[in-house]
Amino acid sequence: MDVTVHKDISDKSSLGNSVAVMDEIRQDGETILSSSDGISIPMIFRNLSGKNFSGKEYSNYLKHVAYDDMGFVPGTITLWHGGRLVAKAKLEKIN
Repeated sequence: MDVTVHKDISDKSSLGNSVAVMDEIRQDGETILSSSDGISIPMIFRNLSGKNFSGKEYSNYLKHVAYDDMGFVPGTITLWHGGRLVAKAKLEKIN
């Protein structure tokens, strides 16, 4: 798993709490998932990048959830907050 973090996405202090800001996970320039709740998209990105799972559990998550249900494919994904890139990760091919 190859992850590049441009900002600590666990630190919500810079997100503010008065204006809803859109979070997005993109692949190949296309938004795959988005939300303005401030929680779900960063959490899903951590799941996809292997920070919340490892080993067989992570492989199963990629295969059955990320690829089959969400529509991701192996390759680079990016996390955006308010139109700014905050993290990159690589989704591996699962056999």
